[in-house]
Amino acid sequence: MSKKEQNKLLNELAIEAQKHPPLSRQRQIAINQLLNIIYKRFYQKDSYYSYYYNQYKINTIYDEVVQQCLIYINKNIDKYNPELSSVITWVDGIFKYRLLDNLRDCKKKAITLSYPDELLEQIPAFNEYEQLESNAEKLIRIIKEDPDKIFENAYIRGHPNASFQYLMLSRSQGKSWQDIAEELNIGIQSLNSFFNRNLRKFTPKIREYLKNN
Repeated sequence: MSKKEQNKLLNELAIEAQKHPPLSRQRQIAINQLLNIIYKRFYQKDSYYSYYYNQYKINTIYDEVVQQCLIYINKNIDKYNPELSSVITWVDGIFKYRLLDNLRDCKKKAITLSYPDELLEQIPAFNEYEQLESNAEKLIRIIKEDPDKIFENAYIRGHPNASFQYLMLSRSQGKSWQDIAEELNIGIQSLNSFFNRNLRKFTPKIREYLKNN
């Protein structure tokens, strides 16, 4: 089934579910079919959501967001308005809202993050998917190329292998702070402090690189 056909079926299933009272068998059958399609769409490698999956799968944020979306849709299918949007557009809005909410919570509660703050700052505006992906790819390329060698030369005193460049690239590959700390034999708190301090320091330069590349 093509995505176009899937989207049409999703619309039909949502409308069918709305025709029946809560807890009715007919309603639940329609909702279950709808949720099954949406769930598979969330994890398809070639789907719109694959970018978000690759970014946030390491710390389970993505899985949590998916579960929250499915629960919300199940409980609030009557809030879907076919005159305003397609089901998939409605789901996109729910997904992005839940993702942002979870990222904010993670940033407040956790010492470790699976993404640099510079990328997180792009999320609230929810720019087009292509733009987000492009900026993420540019950022990693810029860190690797390090035109002025500033990222390579910024390292923890006495540990030249623990450079800002190395930490950024390691994090982008999904390594946890715990893994990096054990690899470099440096405390997590020291790594985090160094990383965040230099991220703030280099943010203007990173933005300049992103703008000019």
